[in-house]
Amino acid sequence: MCPLSWVGPSSRICLVTNMFDAFFLDYDDTIVRYSQSNLNEQIMIEWLSSEGIPNPKLTFFTDRWRDMKQRLDMLGTDYITYRTVIRPRFQFVELEYKKRLLKNGRMTLNDGVLDFLDDSAVPLALISNSSPLVLNYFLDVFGIEDLFSYIYKRKYDLDDVIKPDKCIADEALATLGLSAPGRVAMIGDSDVDVRFARNANLFSINLFTVQEGCDLHFSGFPEMHSYFKDDCPDCLKGGRL
Repeated sequence: MCPLSWVGPSSRICLVTNMFDAFFLDYDDTIVRYSQSNLNEQIMIEWLSSEGIPNPKLTFFTDRWRDMKQRLDMLGTDYITYRTVIRPRFQFVELEYKKRLLKNGRMTLNDGVLDFLDDSAVPLALISNSSPLVLNYFLDVFGIEDLFSYIYKRKYDLDDVIKPDKCIADEALATLGLSAPGRVAMIGDSDVDVRFARNANLFSINLFTVQEGCDLHFSGFPEMHSYFKDDCPDCLKGGRL
């Protein structure tokens, strides 16, 4: 009766109904991929440089950066200014950096993403820790924003809510009118996505590199798409192959 042939270490029982009520998807490194090593670190350094920090690499790659008081001392600012003025400018630097990656062919949709999103017969929710500014721009560029019934838009504040906090899933489920989190699959690439699924009692689908604790793993969207066409056809418009 169980359609899933690969169940992770959690030994969770898969869905007997062959049906998910919705797919939640991560954005960075799941929907899109980057041909850029140490991407986040490079963007951080560019942001610090744009703020006029004399030695941004030395500033960032020290233990002092992790301590907020020492960070503020290095930046020569106070907490309120950092929180309300300096840090919010990071997302604008990130957007410009990723625009350059896209222009240079170093940022693309992962193979099979559009086929999977287009073929979904259940609601899609985008659950990302990315800034709303970046998400809004690239969802429009790739023409996929309208495919999602729900998009989590974080406040992008130092104290805002991000994955793996369970309340994000609660909000998404409520918006979609769903009451059974175990019938919703969280699709992502990272340990954060797996922990988010665990915290919210979602079914965890991991793509690309295997993450410990996931319920199901696929090498990418094409393999996952093919699998669901065979074993969970009601989730897809195309049905069985």
